[in-house]
Amino acid sequence: MDVRQDDQFERTVLAARASVRLLRDYAETALLKWGLESRTDDVTVVVSELATNAVRAGHAGQMTLRLSRSPELILVELTDPYPGRPQLRNATADDVHGRGLLIVHLLACETGHRAEPGGGKTIWATLRTAAE
Repeated sequence: MDVRQDDQFERTVLAARASVRLLRDYAETALLKWGLESRTDDVTVVVSELATNAVRAGHAGQMTLRLSRSPELILVELTDPYPGRPQLRNATADDVHGRGLLIVHLLACETGHRAEPGGGKTIWATLRTAAE
């Protein structure tokens, strides 16, 4: 996805519970700046789920949110220092947790992850710029 500097946003925060809301707010601000307020709900849910998973990994460290846009897509990336691949769970009706990645998969066009050279991983999702 080719993007210009004006079409990118990046913030690094502590991997702490309070940072999840902060990253949602940052994402909302970026979308408003880009004129994509109609995508705020879906994108902030994706950001929230990815950041919550990083925080739940339970290690001290930082996480970085990157948003990029093209005319057709919004790319959401969350990098954290934790090893391991994201795992989709089969949550039951009684489970309190375990639906986050499923929600991300349902909202996104595509999802994936990659290992980072210095350790850790980046989880990403693309969403359309126009609601379907």
